Amino acid sequence: MRWYVMRDLKRTNAKVPAYKLLKGMKMEVFVPMKWHLVTRKGIRIREEVPFIQDLLFVHETQNNLDAVVEKTPSLAAWHVARANDGS
Repeated sequence: MRWYVMRDLKRTNAKVPAYKLLKGMKMEVFVPMKWHLVTRKGIRIREEVPFIQDLLFVHETQNNLDAVVEKTPSLAAWHVARANDGS
């Protein structure tokens, strides 16, 4: 398993952003988050949203991730090589 940097090309208001989709598939996902104030039905609430809307990190095997990327055109992945792994 390796860490991959991924880009989610969906709209920022998508009902199921990529990080939720991948978490639902039991993949280990890290997304830098921040708190954001929004108004819903006249009430201000705090909700946690991605700090950078299209950035996520996924710890998964390449075969599993490739299968998901092929089915999800709004995802793009890049492998993050460690200095000592020769990749």
